[in-house]
Parts: sequence; structure tokens; C-alpha cells
Amino acid sequence: MAEKRAKKDDFLEGGNVPPQALEVEEAVLGAMLLEPLCVDEAIDQLDSTCFYSEQHRAIFSAMVELSNEHSPIDLITVSEKLRQKGKLDEVGGPAKLAQLSGRIGSAANIESYTRILRQKTIQRDLISAAHEILKKAYSDEVKVDDLIDDAQSRVYAATQSSDRHSVREIGSVIQEAHGQDRGDADQDRPERCAFRLCYPRQDYQRLAAFGPYYPCRPSVCG
Repeated sequence: MAEKRAKKDDFLEGGNVPPQALEVEEAVLGAMLLEPLCVDEAIDQLDSTCFYSEQHRAIFSAMVELSNEHSPIDLITVSEKLRQKGKLDEVGGPAKLAQLSGRIGSAANIESYTRILRQKTIQRDLISAAHEILKKAYSDEVKVDDLIDDAQSRVYAATQSSDRHSVREIGSVIQEAHGQDRGDADQDRPERCAFRLCYPRQDYQRLAAFGPYYPCRPSVCG
């Protein structure tokens, strides 16, 4: 997910309604309350910022904590977790959770639901990125090259969450690079790594410094 999520003020300035899908958010939370298999799918694909509603964010975060504690997720456990965090009343109390459990369309559609929420998140992040780029572009003090680099970085950060399974965390990539035996660094390199990683231009030289020991082929975005 992008480092900086879109703020509601970014949308309200022009009187625009931010991209959102509240009914889908409710369907995801309802599925998580009723179907254990949906919990893993949702947590794997989403984080709390994928939910536009503050109430839904709090409920999802409570579910994630329960999952990390290997605790069951149901109306009682989620209510208790929210109570411990002092947020039960904020989300609407047990009645809100009971309402969510009745909003589920079909647990079999959880993949489609999470895809919709990721798309809405990317839309909000892109709007936020465009908002920040526009503000900087009006400044007479900013250098054009810096502005371009910043714009590329912001757009990349906003879009990298579109498919979590296709993005490798740089930490894991570097760890893999250090774990390789330098004696066979050049052996079977094309077969072991058939994809490229795309990074903002200002990061390219730093990543390329790994040379032949870098496990994938970095390239400049844009």
C-alpha cells in the first residue's frame, strides 16, 4: 500500500465525493465475521487503509489483531477486542457488528470484493498524489527535475498496491541478494529471475549498485 493515504480534505476541496464502496466494505467485514476462510483472504489482500469508513477501519484492525493472536473472529471476540481498545462505541457498538454479519452477499465473492476495495484505494491515492504534485508544480522554487522525480515516486507509491502478489518488498529482495553465494552469482541468473522490478528514477542507481549480485533486474519507472 502507498505510504501516504489520501485525506478526505483532498477530495472535499472541490466538492467531490472520494472513490469509495461502503457496501463492499460491509460485505468484506460481514464475510470475515461469518467465514474463517474469508479472514485469511481479506488480510492477505487488504490493510485498514483500504476501508474509507473510519468505523470499518477500526473493525478491520481489530480483526487483524485477533488473527495475529490466533484467536477466533466472531461477533463476541471482535466486540471484546474493540472494547479493550476503547473503540466499541465509536464503531456503533455490538449492534453495528450484528448489522455487518447480515450484509454479506456471498463469501465466495470475497476475492472480487477485495479487488474492488484495492481499486478504490488506488484511486484515492492517485488523487492525493496528484493533489500534492499540483501544489509543488505551482512553486517557483522547485526544480523541474526534482518535481518529475517526486511525481514519479508518488504515482508509483500509489499504484504499487494494485496487486500485492506481484510486488516484492525491497527488504526481502536485498536479503535474498545477500544470501546468494557470490561464487555462482552469474549462474542461471536469467532462469531464476524472469521479471523486472521497477523503481523511481532516484532509487535506480542505488539499487543497481548490487551489480551481478542483485537478484532481479531493476529498471526505471516511466
